[in-house]
Amino acid sequence: MDKRTLIERAERARLLLNDDLFAEMLTHVRLEALNALAVVSADDRTAILRQQAIVTVTGEIKDRLEACITATGEKDGGYSQSQEEAL
Repeated sequence: MDKRTLIERAERARLLLNDDLFAEMLTHVRLEALNALAVVSADDRTAILRQQAIVTVTGEIKDRLEACITATGEKDGGYSQSQEEAL
């Protein structure tokens, strides 16, 4: 993947991470799954695995978006405008 594509993906990831509705929905889904885990029967393996998977996936989505940003060095200062123009 070229640097320009990495930068574009990082910007899209940043927009999602900073989107209030997206963050709210991701948090809501995660909390619902955690609450369901707190009350599910210990014998209901299917329900336990489903809720654990939801918790894992919601965390993974955020981690992957952050990784898109980190891949460009954006969290460490990133590319300057002149570097972007040189691409």
